[in-house]
Amino acid sequence: HHQQHLFRLLRQLVHERQFNVCCVLHDLNLAARYADRVVLMQKGKVIANGKPQDVLTQQALTMLYGADITVLKDPASHSPLIVLDH
Repeated sequence: HHQQHLFRLLRQLVHERQFNVCCVLHDLNLAARYADRVVLMQKGKVIANGKPQDVLTQQALTMLYGADITVLKDPASHSPLIVLDH
């Protein structure tokens, strides 16, 4: 609840007051839902940079994390929805 409120407030500031916001997140679903741009990093190096739907792909995340990952489309927000496979 608090994260959602904070990120909605940040989005409002970005749109109404033309603020720029930079957040470091490890919650990819939160980043996918609220970020205009996402940067994927590995060992301090940028490996992908762009819109969440372009960067948070199944191929990129599987390669980065070495895990079986599925990326769906969130029906409410249309943003990427990242799910770890069993």
